[in-house]
This record gives sequence, structure tokens and C-alpha cells, in this order.
Amino acid sequence: MTGGPGSDADLAALLADLGTDGVDPDVLRAAVTHRSYAFEHPGEPDGERLELLGDAVVELAVTRRLFAADPGADEGLLSRRRSAVVNRDALAAAARAVGLGAHLRLGRGEAASGGAEKDSLLSNALEAVVGAVFRSRGWDVADALVGRLLADAMHAVGGADGGDARDAKTTLQERAAALGLGVPAYRVDRTGPDHAPTFAVEVAVGDVTGHGTGRSRREAEQVAAREALGGLR
Repeated sequence: MTGGPGSDADLAALLADLGTDGVDPDVLRAAVTHRSYAFEHPGEPDGERLELLGDAVVELAVTRRLFAADPGADEGLLSRRRSAVVNRDALAAAARAVGLGAHLRLGRGEAASGGAEKDSLLSNALEAVVGAVFRSRGWDVADALVGRLLADAMHAVGGADGGDARDAKTTLQERAAALGLGVPAYRVDRTGPDHAPTFAVEVAVGDVTGHGTGRSRREAEQVAAREALGGLR
């Protein structure tokens, strides 16, 4: 059992969730400290400087992967793909995936208003944590962390592992980004026995939804994405 947010045990648990180690605990503690907590505890540094640093690290780590994944993509397409990956919604989703909200140090008012679940706060904190990792471990470790945190988002736009840039999920992601609608949100339900499962997926982007079913999650997501694309035309 860990201590409260910011304790040595809590920071160690966060690093385990991130899959890294060797980060200066004082730097990491600052990264998970919101300015509302620092205001209530004079002398405690917050994570805003680290957030600025982490933002630059995330941008470069994502850009280099997207650049390498599709040598034929022009600047405009790469820029749109990066925007679909490096945005508040995608970063907040990555923060939730590693349970970052539970590790944040928030002021009383911010905690009472559900700050640990706010997209803006989570995305900023994730960048601060990346900044802390960069400060302590350097580029290679921070770059690898970003690759893990945003692997799904990059794959969805045709990056990271060189996935098909023209599938329905990718096209939906790019179109949503161009329209300023954020990252499509997928909800997956699985039924049936392990040897013959059925997947039902609903995707929401803006006011449009799409539904699909299939024998695999990917198949169902593609069907749902194609339906949603029809609603965006």
C-alpha cells in the first residue's frame, strides 16, 4: 500500500506504472504538484516549468515516429497526424491509462471539484511527468516513455509501428482533427466464449456516432469508424 500523493512510495508506484525508474523524486514530486497545492503549501514547487519542457519532448518524440513511419507523407499530413496525437484529449486518455490522476497533489478546492479527472489537468500533468523523466534520465528514456504512452494514438493515425494510414480509424482520426472535434472515443463490449468472441463497438466523435460488430476488436472498430465517417461527410 502506498502513502499519499507525493510520498516516496506513491512516486515509486507511479514510476512502476510508467515502466521507468531512476527519476529524481524531488523533480517527479514537483511534476505531480498542481499550482493549487503549491499555493496552499508555500515553498512547494509546482509542475508548470516541467510541463513546458515535457510538451517539447512529447512533440519531438511523436513527430519523429510519425516521420519515420510514413516516408511518403507530406508536411501537411504529418502535421495533421501529430495534432491528432498531441492534444488534450489524447494526452488525458494516456494519463488515465496509467492512473496518473490518483498520484496528483491538488489543492483542497481543486480536489473537491474533481480535478483529478479533468482533461486539461491530466494532460498538463502528463507533460510535466515526461519533463521530469527527461530531466533525470535524458532523451532516450523520455522518448521511449512517450512511445509507450501514446502508442495507440500514433498507431491510429498510421504511425508508431507503420500501420495502414488509410484504414477507416485513421481516416476518421484525421478528419476529426481537421474539423476540431478531438480524438474519436471508442467503447468496446465483448461477448461470447473465449474461443469465439464477438466485439461490439461504438465510436463517438463530436455529435456523430458509429457502431460496428466483428470477430475481433479491430474489425468492429473499423466498421464503426466507417459508419461514423458517413455521418461526418
